[in-house]
Amino acid sequence: MASGTIYKKIVAYLKNAIEDGGLKIGDAIYSENLLCEKFKVSRTSVRKAIRQMIDENLLVSRQGVGTFVKSNGHGILYNAVCMVNHHSRILRYDISDTYYMDMLYGVEEEVNRRNMNFQMFSNVLRGEADIQEKMAHVKVDGALVDGVYQNSGPLDFFRKMTPHIILLDGNPGESDVPVVAVDSEPAFVQLLTAAAGRGGSTIYLYEDNSARTRCRLNAFRKAVKKTGAKQVAYVNYAENITPDNFSNIDHYYLICHSLEKVLSAPGDCRTLIADSDHAAVKALNFLKHKGLSVPDDIAISGFGGMNFSTMVEPHLTTASVDPRQMASTAVEFLLDHINGDSSEMQKMVPCRLLRRASF
Repeated sequence: MASGTIYKKIVAYLKNAIEDGGLKIGDAIYSENLLCEKFKVSRTSVRKAIRQMIDENLLVSRQGVGTFVKSNGHGILYNAVCMVNHHSRILRYDISDTYYMDMLYGVEEEVNRRNMNFQMFSNVLRGEADIQEKMAHVKVDGALVDGVYQNSGPLDFFRKMTPHIILLDGNPGESDVPVVAVDSEPAFVQLLTAAAGRGGSTIYLYEDNSARTRCRLNAFRKAVKKTGAKQVAYVNYAENITPDNFSNIDHYYLICHSLEKVLSAPGDCRTLIADSDHAAVKALNFLKHKGLSVPDDIAISGFGGMNFSTMVEPHLTTASVDPRQMASTAVEFLLDHINGDSSEMQKMVPCRLLRRASF
C-alpha cells in the first residue's frame, strides 16, 4: 500500500475516534508505537498524519508532554472564552477585592492545565452588534459567560458564537443555559440559627437589581422556611437602582435611608444579614453613627468573603466563596457539555461561613 494512502487512513482513524468520543477534547492521542503497530507502518507515516491534523487545528503538540485533541473534529479551534463584568473596577487586581480577578485567573489556569487554548474578552461585549463586530472571526467550541450578562436579558446573542455556553456565577432560576452558581442556602441557615439565639428580629438587607443577588434572595427565603424564622424584615435598598445607574448612584445613602426607616419602626432588631460584603460594611458604618454597638446591639454578616471584610472594625462575618473552585467547576462543566457527557442545567459550588467579631 502506498505511503500516501496509509497516512490518510491514520488521519481517518483518529478523526473517527474524535467523532465517536473515543478521544475527547484535551485527551492525549494514541502513542506513535501503538499506531505504528496497528497500521504496520513506520513512524514517518504516523508523524505525517499527526502533522496534517495539527495543521487542521484538530490536534495540538506540547513539547515534552505529548499530542492532544484540540477540537471536536470539525476543524474549529477550541477556546474557553470568559466574558467579564462591564464595570472596569473588577479588572484591577485590588488587594481589597480580588474575587473577580481570582476567578478569571482560575479559569485561565484550569484551561491551560488541560492543554487547551484560552481567550478572554473583557468589558467589550454589550450586545449582538458587539458580538458580530468583535468576534466575527473567532471560532470557539464553548464559552464561559459572566453571570452579570444575565442582567441584560436573554443570552441568545452568545449562541451566535457557540452552542455551548456556561453562565459563570449566575442565577439558575432565571437562565435557559447551564449555570454554575453559589450554594448559599446552608450559610444562611447557619446565620438564621445563630440569630434565633440572639432573640429579636432579623433584617435581610439586599438589592434585587441583579440576577446574582436575586439568586441569594431566593436562597435566603428557603433558609427562612427551613429554620422556621418568624421575625424577618426584608429591606430592599435598591428600589431606585437600575442597570444604567448602578455604578453612579450613592448606595451608602440608599442603605442608610432604608435602615433608618426599619430601625425607627417598633420592634427590637438584633441581627442584620446583608447580601454582600459591600452592603454590610456600609450598614456597619451607619449603625456606628447611630450609636449602636456591633455585635452587642446588632450582629452583622455580609456575603462574599471579600478581603476588605477584615479591614473594618469589628471584622465582618461573611460567607466565603472560593473563586478558584468556581472557575474549575465551570471549566469542567463546559467540557462535559461540549463532549455530550452532561445534560445538567446547574452546578452549585458550596460556600463556608467565616464567623468573626461582628456576629
